[in-house]
Amino acid sequence: MRYKWILDGFNEEWSPEMAQREVTFSGLPPGEYTFKVLSCNEYGIWNNEPASYHFEIMTPLWQKSWFRGTVILMLVLFVWFAISQRFRQVKKANLMQQEKLEMEKNIIELEQEAARLQMNPHFIFNSLNSIQGFIATNDTFQAKRYLAKFARLMRLILENAREEFIPLQNEKDILDNYLELEKLSTNNKFEYVVEVDDNIDTEATEIPPMMIQPFVENAIVHGIKKKEGKGFINVRFNAGNNLIRCEVIDDGIGRTKAAENKQHTPSKHKSTGISVTKKRLEQFKLQTGLNAGVEIVDMKDPSGNPSGTKVIISIPFEM
Repeated sequence: MRYKWILDGFNEEWSPEMAQREVTFSGLPPGEYTFKVLSCNEYGIWNNEPASYHFEIMTPLWQKSWFRGTVILMLVLFVWFAISQRFRQVKKANLMQQEKLEMEKNIIELEQEAARLQMNPHFIFNSLNSIQGFIATNDTFQAKRYLAKFARLMRLILENAREEFIPLQNEKDILDNYLELEKLSTNNKFEYVVEVDDNIDTEATEIPPMMIQPFVENAIVHGIKKKEGKGFINVRFNAGNNLIRCEVIDDGIGRTKAAENKQHTPSKHKSTGISVTKKRLEQFKLQTGLNAGVEIVDMKDPSGNPSGTKVIISIPFEM
């Protein structure tokens, strides 16, 4: 018996006559097929209608479009999830760092406020001591005049005490009033000048309050009052390197002589204002990164003898 066959769906034509009873197809792509066979008998008579068999080769799962789409979607979702998780971690870390910096800033501000509150009662106490001595030895007119100046000074201090920054003009007014009161209470023991560089706008430029007064007080108590004869104090403000530079210059006995006098006759005057101010400036230095601080220069005359002290206070400012 001989056979002819055709495979519809694979563009196959009728094959030549074959005697074998088996046909093998390998590597057929997915799709629908119909296998048709014609046969003839030993007399060479072929059948009119071929025998047919319909079959389908299924598309593998990984070749189906919906499977590929699902895989791509899952990959996209995975990448998006990984990136969003990373963003959340970074955002959380940044938030924690920001909260930490905010807390540190709040602590510094609280410490600065505590330092101001510590200094103001001390300053007022010393001014009241000066007033007490002056009132006890002078007439009513001078007492009233002194009290009026003291009242103005207290008003300026109370108005600016809780402010983190105040106009430089306010600080100058406080120093002018304080020096005037100290001058009167020491029977004009010294003269003074408070001057500001012309390039500085004293109303627009703001500095932390009560930064200069402790050094002026120290110059009077330890330098001028111990000096024979009349003294002079010069307070100068100028600007540079993003800082206000204030120089407190006195022609007193100098630090060496003042230390010797303190050993022989301990002073009852205990000032914490300078140490508190230095601490405030250190905090501002940490907060702003600017070179805020205090420098003390022992001045000498041409012969090399002490001729006073210069204190340079570098203060951060705002406009």
